[in-house]
Amino acid sequence: MLRFFKKDDRKARHNQEEMQINLADFQITPGMSYVEKPVKLFKREERELRRRKIPFVQVLWTGRTEREATWERKEDVRRDYPVFFDKVRVNLEDEIPI
Repeated sequence: MLRFFKKDDRKARHNQEEMQINLADFQITPGMSYVEKPVKLFKREERELRRRKIPFVQVLWTGRTEREATWERKEDVRRDYPVFFDKVRVNLEDEIPI
């Protein structure tokens, strides 16, 4: 099967967003790699596998846009980054911790 393309279809397609990176936000290790850390949690979702429900959270990482946020298992994020789950939420009407 042969496919014929217009000249415009052969051009490389690039993301149109401009991306600026602040190098002060990154700590580069001797192996020329850096460690991404979570900035905030977006959404929570449960995925069902047979009889189990597995909770997931959407995580925004340093140096990435909101479109590049990844879904991670909630228990893994809680184990590695407990600071996101240690906050006590309070019901503002009754001032009772939730």
